[in-house]
Amino acid sequence: MKYLKIWNIDNLKKYTPPADYELIGGGVLTRDSTTVLAGPPGVGKSLAITSLGLSGITQEPFFGFEVKAHFKTLVVQAENNLVRLHREALALPDRNDYQNRFLVTEKPLRGIKFANPEFRRELSEIIKANSIDVVVVDPLNSACPSLTPENFLEQHALMRECIGSGDRSPALVLVHHTRKGRQKSALLQHEVAGTYAITGTSRSTFCLQPFGDVLSLRCAKHNDGPKPPDSYWRIEGMRFVRVDDSEIPSSETETNPCDAAIETIMDALASNGPMTRQDLRKIVEGKPGLGRTTLYKHVATLVEVGKIVEGDKGMLSTSSISKPQENLVRPANGPKQNGRMDAPTSRSKPPKVKEGDTPQASASSGGPELPTVRPSNPPKDNGRTDGSKHPDASVPKPDDDSNQLGLVF
Repeated sequence: MKYLKIWNIDNLKKYTPPADYELIGGGVLTRDSTTVLAGPPGVGKSLAITSLGLSGITQEPFFGFEVKAHFKTLVVQAENNLVRLHREALALPDRNDYQNRFLVTEKPLRGIKFANPEFRRELSEIIKANSIDVVVVDPLNSACPSLTPENFLEQHALMRECIGSGDRSPALVLVHHTRKGRQKSALLQHEVAGTYAITGTSRSTFCLQPFGDVLSLRCAKHNDGPKPPDSYWRIEGMRFVRVDDSEIPSSETETNPCDAAIETIMDALASNGPMTRQDLRKIVEGKPGLGRTTLYKHVATLVEVGKIVEGDKGMLSTSSISKPQENLVRPANGPKQNGRMDAPTSRSKPPKVKEGDTPQASASSGGPELPTVRPSNPPKDNGRTDGSKHPDASVPKPDDDSNQLGLVF
């Protein structure tokens, strides 16, 4: 078949996975999967990727995780110029086994463009020629400037088309930013910037967060094994060194009130079945940290990240199935009403009618409808009010230039 390969139970039982399918233990990094490493700017994400590449050579633990097999790493990056890469290479220990086992691209002149067929062809050839096991894209927003669900899923599909699929294909690591602020709760996935489709697509998502001179590595999502506990680290030179428990800030070990409130909401829904927001409010009324406004905000966020599903007539329920991705986009300037994105507008006042407007007839009932409100300003098209398109608004054609990736060995 062209698209679908069918397996029966007997053949699945006989199937033997490759010995090096699991690159980092506990399912942290496996072939044919996507892992996300997120954190604020300057926290040390690029250094963490360097540590990953070195672990593939030395098989030394990566953030305390056992490295199961030797692997070759290719970093497709668009942040550091050649001088910065040179300085970082000088800081690495001298070894005689680097060879082509840890490769990094020079910053591409036109950025990371998976939409360009020539770019994908060239990168695919590099991966095959060097038998790459792990491909890192750093940062994600260079390859995917518009982080809508549709755009990300399209770019992710192009990445997979480029690096291949199947149990022998490379693992894909996406380096990304977190939202402003920091959070320790069950909603850590929500701290990853952009669409929820990013974490929804990944098998594992980790967040690297600063706390003074200590960094915490937290697992926001892990599909292929038990969720790893938080760990705490300090950067010394070009290495991450684990800190003693005594060095962990006391506030990091305290219970976050947000966690307790979310747990109360989820328990109420699990115990009482589908219910409306009003019914949920009656059940949790009086619980710490769950006033009406705070409750509705928590519910809106839980719905957005897929921990709560909102069905017909606003009925809420817990489910392991995420919302459809087209429903995950929050309106850019949508009104906030008690923390709900779909709050009823029965209390809102009817729009004002300008003089000269006449009621329009309803096509369905024949009765009068509210007069149409005319916008005070004409709609903008690419930032212009005269209806013309901006000169730069046209979509550029894919570049046909070859040799877009300069490899640094």
